[in-house]
Amino acid sequence: MSSVSQRSSLGILQQAARTLAVWSGLTADASLDVPDNEAMQRAKNLLCWPGELGKIGALRSIFDFVSLENCQDKVYYWESIAIESGEDDYPKIPYPQLTKPTDFSQLKAKIRTDLETFSESDWENASLLSLVVEKFGSYISWGDEKIAFVDLVRSTAAVSAALASDPNSNDLTLVGGDLSGIQDFIYTIPSGGALKSLRARSFFLELVTEEIVQQLLQALDLPRTNIIYAGGGNLYILAPSGEETQAKVNEVRSQFNVWFADKFQARLFLALDGKTLSLEDLTSDSFSANWSDLTGKQLAKQKSRKFSEQIVSLLDPYESDDPYQPYGSEEDEVEEGSEEYKTYRTLYQLGRQLFGVRVIMRSTEASTSGKKSILTFDLPDGKVSYYISKHWQTQIRGSDTVFLVNDWTVRHYKHHHSRYPTLMLLGKYGKRGAWEMGFMSSREMAAKAQGIDRLGYLRMDVDNLGKIFASGLQNEFKKENSQALPKIAGLSRSMSYFFKVYLNSLAKDRASNFLETSVTQEHEYLSDRDRDNLLFIYAGGDDLFVSGSWDDVVEFSFDVYQSFRNYTGYNQDITLSAGVSIASAKFPLYQCAYESGEAEKAAKNNKRDSLGLFGEVLKWSEWLGEHQEDAIVGVIPLVEQLQNQQLSVKVSRNFVRNLLLTAKLQERMIEERDRRLRDLEKSANSAKTDPTIERLEREKDDIRYHLHLPKIAYTIARLPQAIRQSDTFTPIRQSLLSYKNAPYFKAIATWIELLTRSSHNDNPS
Repeated sequence: MSSVSQRSSLGILQQAARTLAVWSGLTADASLDVPDNEAMQRAKNLLCWPGELGKIGALRSIFDFVSLENCQDKVYYWESIAIESGEDDYPKIPYPQLTKPTDFSQLKAKIRTDLETFSESDWENASLLSLVVEKFGSYISWGDEKIAFVDLVRSTAAVSAALASDPNSNDLTLVGGDLSGIQDFIYTIPSGGALKSLRARSFFLELVTEEIVQQLLQALDLPRTNIIYAGGGNLYILAPSGEETQAKVNEVRSQFNVWFADKFQARLFLALDGKTLSLEDLTSDSFSANWSDLTGKQLAKQKSRKFSEQIVSLLDPYESDDPYQPYGSEEDEVEEGSEEYKTYRTLYQLGRQLFGVRVIMRSTEASTSGKKSILTFDLPDGKVSYYISKHWQTQIRGSDTVFLVNDWTVRHYKHHHSRYPTLMLLGKYGKRGAWEMGFMSSREMAAKAQGIDRLGYLRMDVDNLGKIFASGLQNEFKKENSQALPKIAGLSRSMSYFFKVYLNSLAKDRASNFLETSVTQEHEYLSDRDRDNLLFIYAGGDDLFVSGSWDDVVEFSFDVYQSFRNYTGYNQDITLSAGVSIASAKFPLYQCAYESGEAEKAAKNNKRDSLGLFGEVLKWSEWLGEHQEDAIVGVIPLVEQLQNQQLSVKVSRNFVRNLLLTAKLQERMIEERDRRLRDLEKSANSAKTDPTIERLEREKDDIRYHLHLPKIAYTIARLPQAIRQSDTFTPIRQSLLSYKNAPYFKAIATWIELLTRSSHNDNPS
């Protein structure tokens, strides 16, 4: 590491790691004192670099300060922990707490254990120091209790590196990138080997994003500390100001779009641009405005100008029996033997190799000891090859970058035969299959489902994420010296941790990760069984796409929602919307992805914070329900209660049928009522005070209340006497007779039917 920018970044990392060492109780080594250069000093002054060890303390949750329409009324702190994982485990999910931590002894002991054996060369290893700062500094503050130690250090290192070539500059450049066409590229695939192909394409796009970052860092001569965010096709990098930076950004954008046009018929497009910022912008509310202007205007303008001609050809999928073919219009069918065909064939084969990947290596050398690469990017400026391994010690001679996937073990970053490794976070959970090596197959997951053997597909993302980053912290940024850069970095990192790190933990070990917290809050646990028959197709900075046994996928969606709400301190402005589709293992996967996407859109259109499932769209609170004084209200509580009755298949089928008939009759009458109301409101002769309109507006609840009573009473009367007279059925009877549950009959009935229905005997006697 010899360039001035890299040396400046390393100097900041060295000072930060040394601060952690001294704070933990290790004796300071005078030889490790790192003097500031001019760029380092300016960066430290700008971002209020603390000078006292006593300023290390508890960390507030950055989510407390997000405000769009509501205000957080509680104060949450993170437990002061190190991020740790075992050989085959993921870090345990931390949840914020209402009490402020005061005991840091355990964290200090872990810091001492890892840093007391550092050699002189270890202190020159930027990747190792960066890992140390992130592992031990993600849940403590240094100075401002709203800013994590790691976010202050990395932001300072980024500014220092960006100023290194011109320490007197008052401007920097925020580089932003957005990869378009991801949805079509991932989801438009044939059914043959679909899940593995889908996982491979998602992994491929992660590497594409990483390669764009690598090319930018190399062109701009910047260290990895200057990456503000990278993942899911989006990236932000802090760079020096000036025409030279913009020219290099343009060159990188051009070479990738030439490659996309050649290899993927312009299915993918990179929007990439820079926005000039003053140093003061990094500490004020103008930072978020510039961020929004870069993403909402500059990148959007590039996408609308460059991608509009290609998007039409990607909309109409066709079915192919060839697993190497992408979907597209028939005119877009890839010619066998072409370069694009070879790329898709490589991705199909890659899907079989991804299970248990722990190391990813990048090389620009033509020969790498004969090892076969998994992917090769034949870019206009040269060929780049990627290799994978399931063993962390694997080396590839000639590799210039080594990534350790989800590996938080410090000693793994100390010694490597080629290059010092870098941490890569990846949402990659998948269960090993019993019938073949690698991930569980779709048929195997369907066969493990409770009730009917079907697959579920979950698509979920954070509501209003763009607004959250553009204006969610606006009130905080209006304060003097608001430290906008490290706070935005902290918000981005915290979101990424949940989707790229902690969702792995939730899927693999639910018992240890689901809502273990001191925060008092009602939670709906559904069942306490594992629900790990899942495959993460994609889990990125703010969204996910998961497949698996239908019942595991459905229950996992509620686990994710409740964990996320707890993780974000129940901030009313930070919610999720999701959609779930259910289909047989033979059903075309692109159609399943489309249907879950449509269900997610419907959830967004339901004023967000909703789930589309079983053809119904309800708020999460309606699905999760509650226990009121006179009844159980909501979908899940009633499903659980009915399951506990252990109804026979025949009784269950009749009960479900009557519930569905009641729901359908209600829907028809309410639709008729809505039609009449619309007609009256459109009439020029009808005023809002028209008594007919007022009556129709009240009629919706009346329909549910008066209509469902005789139907449900009849349904209950048809149940066996032993069930009707049991003590456990009494609260169920009251709940079913409550008009408050009338809107949920269809969802309840469908859920019970799928749980009790046999795929091998759909018409049991």
